[in-house]
Amino acid sequence: MAANGGSDLIYIPDGDKAIVKPTIDALLSQDYVSGIFVDSKLGKFPGTLSLDDVALEGSAITPHPAIAISFRSDMGCGEQVRCTVEVADTALQ
Repeated sequence: MAANGGSDLIYIPDGDKAIVKPTIDALLSQDYVSGIFVDSKLGKFPGTLSLDDVALEGSAITPHPAIAISFRSDMGCGEQVRCTVEVADTALQ
């Protein structure tokens, strides 16, 4: 898991596909998750897009994430122009 402020990256070094679906199901049940993007090599999952859909699947030799999660940026405050809340995993909010 790598914290990125408004998003997180989940790495599955051994590519174990058996843990991908339960992980996605757990993420989809969280109110702070906005988008879930999955490495296309792991398959397609309802409620997600592929990493390639957002140009995060590349040919770099460094490891790339199995799953990327974006956090919600509005928690329903009513006046979206005047009030925005970002969910982040760092103190740099």
